[in-house]
Amino acid sequence: MALSKQFTDEIKQLDDSDIRLAWKLLKQQFSRIGQRALQQFHIRQKVEWNSKRGYVMNGTITKINQKTVLVATKEGPWRVSPTILRPAK
Repeated sequence: MALSKQFTDEIKQLDDSDIRLAWKLLKQQFSRIGQRALQQFHIRQKVEWNSKRGYVMNGTITKINQKTVLVATKEGPWRVSPTILRPAK
């Protein structure tokens, strides 16, 4: 979703207290998104994700933490955000 010019102009007009409130609301929303994503996975599930370098990584979930998922790969364990994981094909 691209931000409209009007929206970005309004953001630029915010004062310190408004920015702090907006940041708090954004953090809460990110947390909700992460929690929903965590609920889609289970231990021993095969998953994949795109690494920062563009590679498709895959492995098996070994542990589900509050905010991250531990995935065992051929290269070793990776701690991954659930929002970028998807079930392996």
